[in-house]
Amino acid sequence: GGQHCLVNAQAITDPDKTTVAYLLVGQDATRLVEAEQQRQLIGLGISAAILILSQVIAYLMVSRGITRPISRIITFAETLATGDVATSLTLKATGEIRTMTNSLNAMADHIRTQATLAQRIAEGDLPVEVVPASDKDLLGQSLVAITDNLGQMIEQISENAKHLFEVATSVG
Repeated sequence: GGQHCLVNAQAITDPDKTTVAYLLVGQDATRLVEAEQQRQLIGLGISAAILILSQVIAYLMVSRGITRPISRIITFAETLATGDVATSLTLKATGEIRTMTNSLNAMADHIRTQATLAQRIAEGDLPVEVVPASDKDLLGQSLVAITDNLGQMIEQISENAKHLFEVATSVG
C-alpha cells in the first residue's frame, strides 16, 4: 500500500468552555492500517475455515445418514436374491429410505408366503389355497396352475384306477 495518515482534531477552549481554535495532530498510521488489514485477513481466513469445516461435517452427517441405510438395503436385497427369505430389514429411517425398507419387507413377506405354499404343495397338500397378489404375480399364478393340474391328474388317475378295478372285477 501507500502511506496512511491519521489526523486527530482537538478543540482548544477558553476557561468558559468556548472553542477558540482547533489543534490538528497528524501521525503516520501505516503500521496501524497494515495491522488492521492483517487482522481482517486473519478473521476472514478463520471464518472461511469454520464455514468449510461446517460444510464437511454436514456432508459427512448427511452422507452417513444415507449411505449406511442404503448399504444395509443392498445387503438385504442381495440376501433375498440368493433365496434366503428368513430375514427382514429393520432400519430406523424416514422418508424414501423408510418407504424402500417397507417395500422390501413386504416383498420378502410375499416371497416367504409363496415359498411356504410351494413347500406345502411339494409335501402333497394340494387343497392349499393359493391367492396371487395381483394379475401380474407370475409365481402365484404358477402355483395355482400347479395345484389345478396336479388335482386334475389325480382325478384322472383315480378315474383310471376305478375303471381298471371295475374291469378287473368283471373279468374275475
